[in-house]
Amino acid sequence: MPSQLLDIIPRSARFGILALLLADATAAHADAAAAPDSPAVTAATTSAAALEDSLPAVLRAMQKQDYALALKLLTAAGAQQTTAPDLQLLLGICYARVGQLTQAEPLLLQAAAHGDEEEQASARVFLGLLYESQGAADRAQSELTMAAQLRSPRLQPGIQSLLQDIQPHMVTGSVTIAPELDLNVPLTSLALWRSDPQSRTDGDILFSGTLTIRPSKRLGFYFTNTLSYRQQLRFSEYSLLLNLTGFGYNYLGKRNRVRISIAAAPAVVASHLLYFDFSWRASYRFNPISVLNLGIAYDGRYRNYVQSDYLAQTGPSHTLVADVGYASPASSGGKSLVVFAGFTVTRDQLSARPPITAVDGSLVSDDWRAWSYGPQLRLRARLHRRVELAITSSLLRRDYDYIFPSGEQRQDWELSGDAAMAFELKKWLDLFVGGSCVYQQSNDPAFSYIKPVIYTGVTGHFSAK
Repeated sequence: MPSQLLDIIPRSARFGILALLLADATAAHADAAAAPDSPAVTAATTSAAALEDSLPAVLRAMQKQDYALALKLLTAAGAQQTTAPDLQLLLGICYARVGQLTQAEPLLLQAAAHGDEEEQASARVFLGLLYESQGAADRAQSELTMAAQLRSPRLQPGIQSLLQDIQPHMVTGSVTIAPELDLNVPLTSLALWRSDPQSRTDGDILFSGTLTIRPSKRLGFYFTNTLSYRQQLRFSEYSLLLNLTGFGYNYLGKRNRVRISIAAAPAVVASHLLYFDFSWRASYRFNPISVLNLGIAYDGRYRNYVQSDYLAQTGPSHTLVADVGYASPASSGGKSLVVFAGFTVTRDQLSARPPITAVDGSLVSDDWRAWSYGPQLRLRARLHRRVELAITSSLLRRDYDYIFPSGEQRQDWELSGDAAMAFELKKWLDLFVGGSCVYQQSNDPAFSYIKPVIYTGVTGHFSAK
């Protein structure tokens, strides 16, 4: 029977080979095809006979991991019209392996609902792997748990291995070391920067470490701490130490995904406390189909500056983001594409302070209350199993509450972008290289600037079950 297609599912099968087909299952189908027709077969339609004749070749193709050929053979024999759970299982597996997840899911669901126990177990294993590839970790674990509860002795070792693999790690962490070149460390105005860009340029080295602990494998709660330190090579007065401690909850279902987090972080510049930062975030993402998702997120922040030069920037900020996401299925070569296009609105309800007097005697706004809004784009493309490209960009218009003596409202336009390429050197080690740039144009020339940054580095990962 095609339901006997799984023998073991090795650990490496998660993103590569999903199953090893039984040799005896192939032989059984070959014997069945050669045996004299039973009355039921004699009465069957030509389509059913074609399906029966094609099964040995289909199973041989699947054993060789040639799922495209197996799918071609099944479709040529009219397998799409079948309601037999064993054939739906084979067809669903082939669709999944060639990246057509939308066609695979309903077939696997039918096999899981109407097949015998071994067919159900096999279908739920592949559903679990399908959902895991889409990021629905909680739903994936649920499917594998149901597969483990079914009576399928020959499949149990592989199911248990996969279930162990897919369970969340109780402890995860990373360490990053990244040399950077910042071409405008003090955010000098555009006119001054153009006159002498080298005097505003400095290199730095970023050290960052993150540790995340998950108290329960079943519930998505976690604690996290990130400690980062950026050491400037020339402008040591801008060296920054940041320590963020947070708590959160994630639920990653098939259709609905919820994330909630809160965090606190003190920041120290050149051995002096700069601010205390408190932040909170809630987001919801809905996946109506496997390749499309809709998201909405709220970010809140209250930053309390200690140093007198920044007191005007003390206060809360509230941001609302809505976006549409597209995630292509991973191909057999590991290539994939994820794109998010959205719109963001931010209200900075900061402290209102009177203008300050610049060196040339002119008045400069020190009122940072503003509305900001504009589009944003995020893209992540896996170009190879070990190579990933990430791009983010946004265009913001910022309307300040501050009104110039001339009666004109202060306005800024900010264009920002970041592009990075990551290379997987080892399972636990990544090399990355990239650059970012922020360009701001303001109707107050003192606040027009450009800030290009070039960076590279390595990140090491570790985890424990």
